[in-house]
Amino acid sequence: MKHFIIFINVLCFCVMTPSRIMAEDALVIGPRPAQTDLASLAAKLKSADFVQVREAAIALASSRMPAALPPLWALYNQGDAQRRALAVQCAGLVGQGAQEDNLIRVGLADACLAVRREAAFALVQLGGAGAATDRATASCAKVAADLHAPLLTRVRALNLLAWMGGKDAGAVLSNWLKSSEIGMAVSAAEGLGILGDFNQVDALLATLQSPDPKLWPELRPEVADALEKLSGKKFHFDLIKWSEWQKEQQQLRKTKSPGDAAPNAAAPFNTIIQDSEIDLVIVYDTTGSMAHGWQELFGALDAVLETLIKQTPSLRIGAVKYRALNPRKALSYSIEPLPLTRQYGLILKNMKESLFGGGSGGPQLGLRHALADMNWRVGARKVVLLVGDISPQSDDAIDADTPVADTDTRDENLIRACMQNIQDEWQMDGVLTNTVYLKTVHGEQHRQTYRLLADAGAGHFYEYDKTLRRLVDMTGGTKVDANKEELPNETAEKWCNPREVKKQK
Repeated sequence: MKHFIIFINVLCFCVMTPSRIMAEDALVIGPRPAQTDLASLAAKLKSADFVQVREAAIALASSRMPAALPPLWALYNQGDAQRRALAVQCAGLVGQGAQEDNLIRVGLADACLAVRREAAFALVQLGGAGAATDRATASCAKVAADLHAPLLTRVRALNLLAWMGGKDAGAVLSNWLKSSEIGMAVSAAEGLGILGDFNQVDALLATLQSPDPKLWPELRPEVADALEKLSGKKFHFDLIKWSEWQKEQQQLRKTKSPGDAAPNAAAPFNTIIQDSEIDLVIVYDTTGSMAHGWQELFGALDAVLETLIKQTPSLRIGAVKYRALNPRKALSYSIEPLPLTRQYGLILKNMKESLFGGGSGGPQLGLRHALADMNWRVGARKVVLLVGDISPQSDDAIDADTPVADTDTRDENLIRACMQNIQDEWQMDGVLTNTVYLKTVHGEQHRQTYRLLADAGAGHFYEYDKTLRRLVDMTGGTKVDANKEELPNETAEKWCNPREVKKQK
């Protein structure tokens, strides 16, 4: 496959989230614009210049006219993550109550966490003396209880409850804390930490001190994290300190209003990894070409992961195996995900004992699932590690009847789409994507793809060097110093933090 180079602007290493409509952009309600003005604003939503798009969207929202909604939802359906977030913000500001169903659907289904959160904020914006929020809360509670719905959708329903904080949200989350579905209970615990409702501290402490062995290793640590978010204290599993803190708060709250908010959590990349909640997903190729180098490569990965496990109390690890686009050519599966968990041994054992075979060309499948469909914690530092030996390829790439030029174009488009996806998730959700390249029979021309994918966000690019028998940091194209070996804890620290970007002179 012919290779290509895409030049992209270097991203700053701070997490960039969609700017909310601030005071200088406050909606000005005046005479309603004419239909021709609305049409002109709608046309500007298609501009490649995001500043123009934002100005037009705010102007449409300022009109508070139902006719402003169709172009805003068209922007959502056709836009990237940044434009989708803007469209949701402005749809909520139009203030039409009929948008509840649309916003709930976005909050449950959008791949981008930041967009789902904007949907929650928009539902609160709809007003109606809180009636819209209460209705949305009831709808989310119903979705969470629907056992026929996908687990990821039900987890997102609890996320929405926590963000909206409507009537009975705390009680609903506390009830799910008792669930035998650990995934739902974990999400409920995190939601209570986000909600910051002191009235639910009793439920959290009761779970923390429960002797039930089924609550380890997943739920009790999550409850401790929730209490730490709510309190700003680092008492972990010390029940005596938590009880003393609760008594102090009960005394203090006699002089405070009941709606006092919980302390703001630190931004994920402002804390060192030992003090962070970290969700790490390893996305790796299990096709036949990886078979001969996997055990050595896994040994190097395992050393870093074991170090990270020892250093990070609030770590979860998940994995996504991938093969070719067509399952029939990939020996039964294209992707096989393992949810994020604190049971590290299960993940590492599964990785070590992976079976290899089937067709190549599916890194885009594994990457897409990791970024959009894993059970990420809302407040965690989110890290993806993409491991492979070949570039994203269309299913026609191995079809001899497909013209080479057509195949190259499709594959280049797939790589661009992956880069855009990584960039969106970094800018909007702070998902940091690192890459590890292994040279195999596919040839070293694919090395540049893994460099580009890491560069698309703020990640690090590594290669497994078979001669040196170790992982080598190739970020920025630095020449390898064979005498300098990076320790596993140094690699772990890099993978969990954005790369430093040198400013252009």
